[in-house]
Amino acid sequence: MSFKNFDEMLNNIKRITGARNQKEVAAALGISGSAITDAKNRNVIPETWFQIIEEKYGTTKKELCETPEEKLIRTYKGNLTKSVASQWNNEPGQLPESPRTRTEQDFSIEEMLADTKDVLESDTVYRQALASNIRAFKQAVINEGKMKNTDEKIDQMMRQIEALTTIVLQGQAPAEPEKKRAGNDH
Repeated sequence: MSFKNFDEMLNNIKRITGARNQKEVAAALGISGSAITDAKNRNVIPETWFQIIEEKYGTTKKELCETPEEKLIRTYKGNLTKSVASQWNNEPGQLPESPRTRTEQDFSIEEMLADTKDVLESDTVYRQALASNIRAFKQAVINEGKMKNTDEKIDQMMRQIEALTTIVLQGQAPAEPEKKRAGNDH
């Protein structure tokens, strides 16, 4: 099968097989490195590669050949269909109820990590955007933790100030620590 962009197709194969380079792709498919070079020069993916990938990784030729945009649309449509089907009451003779709204808890970490991995491994502008957002969110989480600690310290200091203010307003001096009094007796 001939492609406009062999490298894009090879990246799809890398994503499916978990390979990081052409040598690992060759090992994953059980072919020689020169077979990949030859296929690249001819801009052709041999049918046997598709068969190997489907047998070993369960990915069809159609799925392997789709662009990242097509995969995103297919995945979105599939998830949307499942989501709508699970949220609507489909009893015969009744109108469907309104779908439930998704909450922040309606996701699994595994699902999010897999989706994130797919985006970060893609050769799209979304890769860099997601990486930047992940870094920004991580820093926001760190800053939120620091702010919580700062808020607790400020609350503690405010309680101390209020206690000292009460003592001053009552005309009482705070008791001196023992060490200072002992040193002043001489």
